[in-house]
Amino acid sequence: MTKKKVTHYHRIIATPEKQNDGSIIFYGTIQDISLYKDYEATLEGIAFDISHILRRSVTTMVGLVSLFDDLKEAEADHQE
Repeated sequence: MTKKKVTHYHRIIATPEKQNDGSIIFYGTIQDISLYKDYEATLEGIAFDISHILRRSVTTMVGLVSLFDDLKEAEADHQE
């Protein structure tokens, strides 16, 4: 059985402090944000799917409005 490679994401917030001997010590926190990144990717996928579903409907509505505008102009030209 092959192990699945898993990527982990971390957020590091730290403040460096220079020591007398020239070394640097960082004080702060490290947080595993892997679940947040997975959640974010899922939301992006949902937004992508919704935008493609809506795009067709919006394009149809824009086309209909344009058609009605053209018919209205043709009717106005015909009445003159």
